[in-house]
Amino acid sequence: MTSDYPIETVNPYFKNRRLSIMVLHLFTGFLLLNIFSEWHALKSESAVPWLVFVLGVGEMAYALLAFRWLKGAHMAGVLIRLLAALVFFVYGVGLWQRGHPAIAACMLAVALFSLLVALLENRWKRPFIIRLAEEGVWFPRLFRDELLRWNRLNRVILRDDVLTLDFKNNRVVQLMTRTNYSGEQQDELNGFAASRTGAPPRPEKDSGR
Repeated sequence: MTSDYPIETVNPYFKNRRLSIMVLHLFTGFLLLNIFSEWHALKSESAVPWLVFVLGVGEMAYALLAFRWLKGAHMAGVLIRLLAALVFFVYGVGLWQRGHPAIAACMLAVALFSLLVALLENRWKRPFIIRLAEEGVWFPRLFRDELLRWNRLNRVILRDDVLTLDFKNNRVVQLMTRTNYSGEQQDELNGFAASRTGAPPRPEKDSGR
C-alpha cells in the first residue's frame, strides 16, 4: 500500500475569480488601446504601436471570451498579461524620459501589478492537487503548499468523487475531484486516512435504535 495519495480537485480559488480576471483583462485592453492612440498620434514609423493595438484587441477579446477560454487555454491569459506588463514598463520609461514622472510612475506601477497578476493567474490555473502523506495533508495555497497535520483533522473521506476534510475546529472543506475513483481506490485512500486520524474509514451506520 502506498503512503502518498495525490488527488486532483477542482480549484476552489480560480473558480471564484473568473469574473475578476475577465474585468482585469478588459481594463488592461482599454489601457493598451489608449497607449496605442498616444503612440500613433506621434506618427511613429515603428511597428510597435500596431503591435500594442493587436495586444489591446487581444486583451479585450480574451476578456469577452474568458468564461469559455479559461476552461482550457490556461497559459493564454498569463502570456497576454506578461506582454502587457512589458508594454506598460516600456511606455512608463518613455514617459519618464520625456519629463512626465507622475504618469510614468503610474504606468510602472501598472506594469508591476500586471506582472504580479500574471504570476497569480499562473498559480491559480495549475492543477489543484491535494496530497495525503504520512506527515499530513498537503493543501495548495497561493504561493506554496500548506501541510495540514493529521492532529488537526477528525477525518478525511473520499466518497462519490467528493473529498471531505473534517477539521477539529468544526470547519469542513469539500472539493470535487477531477478523477473518477473506483470503490476499491476510495476504500484504500479512506483506510489510509483513517489509520492516520484514528477515525473509522466509513461513517458508522445508524443501528436503528
